[in-house]
Amino acid sequence: MVTLSIGFATMVPTTLETPQALIQMADSALYLSKTKGRNTISSSHLSMEGL
Repeated sequence: MVTLSIGFATMVPTTLETPQALIQMADSALYLSKTKGRNTISSSHLSMEGL
């Protein structure tokens, strides 16, 4: 049996954020999916609210 856990992240590019921050967000979302169990998808996004 094959199962799938997915984590993804989105952000609006700015000079304040780095590509590494996006990778870290995606990694955190993937870890969350793995802790939830099999066949899950989790997302993370950085919004421009408050800017």
